[in-house]
Amino acid sequence: MIGMLNFQVLEKNEEKIKSFSIMGLAMVLGYISSKGSILGFNSPVNIAIVSISGFSSVPAFIASVLSYFINGNISEGIPSICSMLTIVVLKTVVFPHTYNHSPFSLAVMSGAVTLFFGTLFSLVMPARIDLIVYRVFASMLCFFLVFFSKYCYENYQKTGIISIKGLNGVGLSILYVMLVATLTSVSILGINIGRAFGVVIMLFAVNRYKHIGGAVCGALATCGVILCAPELAKNSLLLATSGLICGAFASFGIIAIIIVFIGVSLISLITIGMNPDTFKLFADLIAGAVVYLALPDGKVTGALKLVSGTNKATEISNKTVASKLSFASDALSEVKNQISTVTEAMEKKVTPTQLGKLVRDSVCRECPMNVTCWQRKDSETKSIFTQLQRKIACMEKLCEDDISKKLPDCIRKELLANTYNLMYTNMLFEQSSSRKLREMREFLSTQLETMGDVLNDISNDVSKLLNVDVGLSSRASEMVKRMGGENQRVCIYVDERKMLRAEIFYSSKSQIDVVRLTVELSDITGCDLEMPRKVTMGETTRLEYSERPMYSLSQGFYQASSISGQHSGDYYEKLTINNTESYVILSDGMGTGNRARLDSMFTVNLAARLLTAGVSDAATVKLLNSVLQVKCWEESFATLDLVKFDLCGGYLNILKAGAGPSYLYRDGQIKKIEGYAFPLGILSETSVNQIRNKLFKNDLVIICSDGVSESAVSSVLGKRKEVSKMSPDEIAKEIGKLAAGENTVPKPDDITVICSRVNKK
Repeated sequence: MIGMLNFQVLEKNEEKIKSFSIMGLAMVLGYISSKGSILGFNSPVNIAIVSISGFSSVPAFIASVLSYFINGNISEGIPSICSMLTIVVLKTVVFPHTYNHSPFSLAVMSGAVTLFFGTLFSLVMPARIDLIVYRVFASMLCFFLVFFSKYCYENYQKTGIISIKGLNGVGLSILYVMLVATLTSVSILGINIGRAFGVVIMLFAVNRYKHIGGAVCGALATCGVILCAPELAKNSLLLATSGLICGAFASFGIIAIIIVFIGVSLISLITIGMNPDTFKLFADLIAGAVVYLALPDGKVTGALKLVSGTNKATEISNKTVASKLSFASDALSEVKNQISTVTEAMEKKVTPTQLGKLVRDSVCRECPMNVTCWQRKDSETKSIFTQLQRKIACMEKLCEDDISKKLPDCIRKELLANTYNLMYTNMLFEQSSSRKLREMREFLSTQLETMGDVLNDISNDVSKLLNVDVGLSSRASEMVKRMGGENQRVCIYVDERKMLRAEIFYSSKSQIDVVRLTVELSDITGCDLEMPRKVTMGETTRLEYSERPMYSLSQGFYQASSISGQHSGDYYEKLTINNTESYVILSDGMGTGNRARLDSMFTVNLAARLLTAGVSDAATVKLLNSVLQVKCWEESFATLDLVKFDLCGGYLNILKAGAGPSYLYRDGQIKKIEGYAFPLGILSETSVNQIRNKLFKNDLVIICSDGVSESAVSSVLGKRKEVSKMSPDEIAKEIGKLAAGENTVPKPDDITVICSRVNKK
C-alpha cells in the first residue's frame, strides 16, 4: 500500500510542477504586458492574458496590478484593472463553466467588459478624442486576441499540431504581432527584447521555409515593433528585407544564414542613414542571432517543430486514404456481425434430435406388431424407447439381447438394435460437423475483427502524416540527391507523440554517407536526430530517423531450465522498432523442454515480426491467439508478456496473457503488476490485461516467468543501497539464482528474469 501511494505521489508531483509552471508563465506575461503600450497608450494584452489564463487568471491579475504600481502608471491603468477584476469575477464566480470552454463567448465577454469600462471612464473623466477612439479599438483588439488564442489552442489540442493555414494562420499572425509589441516595451542590458525575439523567429522561419518564411516573419515583427514604438519604425523595416534575402542562402546552413543576415542588416542600416536607433537596432540583431545560435546545438525545439507545413492536396489525399481504410474496417466489422447473427439464428432453429422417434418411423411403421406396441401399449413402449436411447447415449452399443430384455414380443429385435446403432452414429457425426462449422464461423469472425483492427492501425498511421512538412521534405530530398542518392523519396513529419520523424527511401545501389546525412538533416530540421535505423529490401534502402529520446534503457537477462541439460520452455526477445520505441517480449510455453520451447519461440518470433511490420500491440495479440488456435500440434498454449517502452514520453505499457506478475521498482518501493487473462490459444476471443505506467529516472522494470516467486524479487530489491550500485544484468542474475534455489515453488519451473533500468539522457 505504501508503495502504491509513493507511485501516485510522484505522478501527482509532476502534474503540480506543470501547473506551477503555467501559473508562473501567466504571471510573467501579465507583468510584462502591463508595461507595454500600443500607439502610446496602455496595451490591452494584459486583459486578454487574464481572460485566457484559466485557473491562473488570479495570479495573472495580481502580477498585472503589481506591474502598474511598480512602474508608476496606476492612474492610466485603472480602466484595465477594473476590466481584469470584472473578468476574473465573471469567470470564477458567475460563469465558472460557460465561458471557460467557448472561444467566442469568452472573447465577447472580454471585449464587452473592456468596452464598458473604457466608455465609463471616458464619460466620468473626460478624455481626448484620440484616447476615446483608442479605448474602442482596444476593446476590439482584446476580442480578437482572446478569440484567436482560445481558437488556436483548441485546434492544437484536437490535432496536436500548430496549423499556419486558414483562420488558424490569421490568428497566429495577430498573436505573434501582439507578442512582439508587448516584448518591445522590455529592455534588458540595453537590448530590446521584442526586436531580438523577432530576429530569432525570423531566422527559424528562414531555416525552415526559406525566403517566404523569412520575409513574412520579418514583416510581422516590424508591425509589432511599430505598434509599440512608432519611433523605431524606420530602422525596423529592414527585418522583412533581410529575411527575404537570407532565404536564398538557407541551403548553406545556419552559419551562412547568420553571416548573410548580419551583412545585409549592416548594409541596410548604412543605406538608411545613421540615427540614434542605428546602433541599438544592430545590437538587437546581434543579440537575436546569438540567442538563436545558443539554443541547444543551434536547434529550435518545443512548439516550433509542430508548425504544420502540409499543403492542401497532401492533406486531402491523406484524409481520403485514412477514410477509405476506416470504411473498409467498418465493412469487415459489419460482415462479422452478420455472420454472428446467422450463427445465432441457425442455433435457434436446431432442436435436439429425438433418436427414438426416428427409429420408430424407420422400423416400426411397417411392422405387423405396430398396433400392439404403439396403440395398445403406447406409454409403455415410449418409456422403453427412451430407456434404449439413454443406454446408447452412454456410449454403449445395443445388441439383440438388450432389445429382448425390454421388448420380448418384438419380432424385429436385430433390425431395431442395428438401426439404433447406425442412427446414433450418424447423429454423432452430424453434431460433430455442426460444432466444427460453428467453430469455423467463430474463427472467421475473429479473423475479420482482427483484420479490421489492422486496417484501423494503418489508418491511424496515415493520419499521423497529416502534419507532413512539405518544405522540409523537399529540402531533404534535394540534399539526399546531392549526396548521391538515386530514386530518393523523403517524408518529414511529426508523430502523435509530438516527435519529429523522417523516412528516406533511395536506391540500394547508391552510396550515401549516413553520418554526414544525419548531421545535415539535423541542421535543417532544427532537431537533434539519432543515427537512423537502416533496412535494405531488394533494390530499396530505407532510413528511419527520429529525435533523440528523453530516456534510454540498460538491460540485463537471466535464464535457466528447470531440468538440467534440457532447453528452457521460456523464450524472450528484445525488440527495437526505432530509437523511441522498444519492446521486451517474453513467452512461457506449456511445460518444459523442446516442445514448450517451440511454442514460446514461435509466439515471440511471430509477435516480433508483426510489431516490426507496424501492427499495434492489441492487434498483434489477437493474431497470435488465432494462429495458436489453428496450429496442428496437440497443444499450442503459451503465455505472453508484451512490454512496450515509450522512450520519448517515458511510459511503460504491458500486455499480459496468462503471464506471471511483473514488478516496477522506484525509490525503494515495489509495485506488483499482474493480470488474470488466459494464455493464448485456449479461447477464441482474447481478453488480455493492459497496464500503463509513467516512468521516471532510475526506475527498474522486472519482467519474469512464473517460475520466479515474489519473495525472490522482494529479497533482492529490498536491499536499496546495494540495488542502486548494481547493474541490470547483476540484478537479473541475482533474482534468477535466488529463485532457482528456493523450495517455495511446488513444482520446479523454467526461470527467466529480464531487468530494465530507465536512464534519462
